Amino acid sequence: MKANKKANLVLLSLASVTSLALIGSTMGTLSWYAYSTHTLLSYTGTSVRKSVLLNLGIVDNNHYISDSTIEDQHLVREDIDDNSIVWTTSSSGLTSEVIGEYLLASPYAYNMLSPVTSNERAINATSDLVLYESPEFGKTAINNTADTKDYVKIPFAFKIMNNDSELVADQKIWLTDVDVQTSGAHLNDAVRVFVSNSQEKFLLKPNDNALVTSATKVGGLLDLNGDKIYDYNIDDNNHEYIYGHYTGTPSFSANPQGADYYDNVNHTQYEEDSTFYAQRGKDASLLNTSSVTFLEAHYQTFGTVKPKVSGDGTFYSDGGIGKPIAYTDSEDAVGYAEFTIYIEGWDHAIVNEAAGYSFNLGLQFEINKI
Repeated sequence: MKANKKANLVLLSLASVTSLALIGSTMGTLSWYAYSTHTLLSYTGTSVRKSVLLNLGIVDNNHYISDSTIEDQHLVREDIDDNSIVWTTSSSGLTSEVIGEYLLASPYAYNMLSPVTSNERAINATSDLVLYESPEFGKTAINNTADTKDYVKIPFAFKIMNNDSELVADQKIWLTDVDVQTSGAHLNDAVRVFVSNSQEKFLLKPNDNALVTSATKVGGLLDLNGDKIYDYNIDDNNHEYIYGHYTGTPSFSANPQGADYYDNVNHTQYEEDSTFYAQRGKDASLLNTSSVTFLEAHYQTFGTVKPKVSGDGTFYSDGGIGKPIAYTDSEDAVGYAEFTIYIEGWDHAIVNEAAGYSFNLGLQFEINKI
């Protein structure tokens, strides 16, 4: 296993900075559908500058974080907004021990992730995220919900204090920097973060700086048994299996070449060993890919979430650019943002080469000057 390195973010000298860093490493084969797959995720924790006005906490209504940890880590538990929140009080921030203790007791992943999928999702979807497990050979529908231990969910809280130590309401928390690093392959492209706050829900691909939203196809032909041939059904006229979600009426025809041949039917940019790139079988009845349309999971990019900045350094939204991560708009002027962090298995970056590689995810939060 290769050495992990913490993501280094440049902290901007504005009103407040909070950074979150996650480190993970893959083990086993990461061809997401074909084999039993897992990704090891370890937490380096969060840090908050002591001089800043933005405080970060974890909503801990079940008291997963022990009193002894709160004392040892110089944290504060506060009952506010009918929640029990553990807040940072110093520049030491929320350490890996704090986050790890919370996650270990929670029903979600602690240090193991498996590639899952959101299935199709519109860019303006307002529903909660539901994640689904990978399909099995010959079982084309992907409708079984993923085990909660396959992904991470952390309910963050934010509060802003002015110079008089008063809570400041109706402020926005922005995501101003992202650093997604991997020790190899293309795993950084497969990381997804689902953000749910008091005003909206959106899916984010942090390793994408494009200034327009994009999408991942959540359907296609796959090689699940690892024989380097797209799967086909010998009990149904050798028709190729269509995995995932699509519209249209599939049509099939005999292999015109009469031999196995490689065909990039999924239009992946990574023509290397994976479930997405294989051969059309010489005995298979081949799908006419123009007869179906594969559905998509639309997402925001970091480029569309990162705020615009005015000449005086003020963050703002304009023209579809800039989406606040949270708003201090609760009854007690607290902002909430639940983060679901997972690996999207339909992303073509999930290839065999990624086995044994690690990834870092760093997120930087800031607010405007008060």
